[in-house]
Amino acid sequence: MATGDTMKKYRLDTVLSVTAIIGLSINIALNLYAYLHIDPVSSSPLEEGWWSIWLPSYLVWMSFLTIASFIGVNRKD
Repeated sequence: MATGDTMKKYRLDTVLSVTAIIGLSINIALNLYAYLHIDPVSSSPLEEGWWSIWLPSYLVWMSFLTIASFIGVNRKD
């Protein structure tokens, strides 16, 4: 019996979705922690400093989630 036979195969869209959801959750938790304990000015979406610090991370995780949904829709089983 080969080792590949016993391993569970994961679909790419599932892996990307889980990764994106975990990344977004961590990002939201860090943003909330920074807002409450570190620096409310740079952690508020209404302030200019937030856009350069937090927005790129949100865009990365949202793009992962978007790519995963496109892969899932276009997949033929």
